[in-house]
Amino acid sequence: MDKAPSHKLSPQAAVKAITKDPEWTMKAGIGGLFYAIAFVTLLLNPLLFPLSICLIALIQGYFVTMVHRTASETEEKLPEWKGWSELLIAGLTWMAISSVRIFVEVVFVLSALIIASQFAPDSVLSHRFAPWAITIWTFLVLFLAATSFFSTYLFASFSTQQETKAAFALREIARRLAKHPAEMVKGWLLSTGIFCIGVVAPLITVVGAFLVPSTTFIAQIISAQILAQVWRNTRLD
Repeated sequence: MDKAPSHKLSPQAAVKAITKDPEWTMKAGIGGLFYAIAFVTLLLNPLLFPLSICLIALIQGYFVTMVHRTASETEEKLPEWKGWSELLIAGLTWMAISSVRIFVEVVFVLSALIIASQFAPDSVLSHRFAPWAITIWTFLVLFLAATSFFSTYLFASFSTQQETKAAFALREIARRLAKHPAEMVKGWLLSTGIFCIGVVAPLITVVGAFLVPSTTFIAQIISAQILAQVWRNTRLD
């Protein structure tokens, strides 16, 4: 009989792990500032696109370091903003891998839609149109959910092992999912939901829109902590 995870998934613990660091506001502020600079420079001058990419890569590298430390239980505090070259390389590596994966996924979806269009009814009034449209919509929703799920945990795999091949460990994720389905799904839903709230909620007000870089970064910190919890709790013996 499979063993249950040694710890339960706890969003409260994820928040406490952040706030107990006395410097968490400064560290979160730096991340939010990087997001703001990356966005503003890109708007002001598209030629500064490489600078924006480097700033985003630093942020991604920071989260790689955070997940690595939290998942291995070697560090309770948030990582320091130092070792800039390591953060940059880790972030650029993950972004490059993600770009290749996204390209393949887009090609797959477009190919599937082109094939599906060959079987589309001639008119929206046709009795076959509704079943056809529902099938296409269901396929898209399920495919996007699956890619989001596996992308989330591929990031955890890459972060913990710090190896390129770990970013393609689909088999390990499938085995963890088969052994701990509830924990894996809850972790994905929580991390994704918190990230979306951090991005969308401030946009309700005009003033809040200026806080999006900071709220996005803080939401990602919490999401990364939750992701690391799940990855640690679902280790394969």
